Amino acid sequence: MSTPPKPGRGRPRNADKYKKELTEAWGMIADDYVALMRDYLKIAHGGYERVETEYQPSELVTIRVGQEYVRAYPNAKPGDMAIVKERRSMAEPDKKAIEDLISRLAGRIPQAIDVTTDADIDRLPAHLASHFRRMAADYADETMGSDKPE
Repeated sequence: MSTPPKPGRGRPRNADKYKKELTEAWGMIADDYVALMRDYLKIAHGGYERVETEYQPSELVTIRVGQEYVRAYPNAKPGDMAIVKERRSMAEPDKKAIEDLISRLAGRIPQAIDVTTDADIDRLPAHLASHFRRMAADYADETMGSDKPE
């Protein structure tokens, strides 16, 4: 167990609190990385068989025998579940998985940024905000300068 936090420091971060568990989890992911990526590619491409199964408590499942209904599982214990419906289909390609794979390989996909007001510019990271302000100033200088007679 970790030591209690010093007065005034607040509670410990989850990353510190669960350092051992996180290290083990990352180790397991690293060990199986190739297999995980292979499965991820399979999900992205689709075309595999997907099975959706519906369960009900076994004491509720009945079958018709002649004119009466009898329990399908008379020896089942209370709480046991029985399969009552199974749907099989071919999986479609997963667009989100494809986007994630592309961003993992090629970096993040660029997104359009709307910066029509100063408030929009203020919400950007500092290096982008200064870049947009310079562009706006250059544009203003160009447009203002074109109205002057030569």
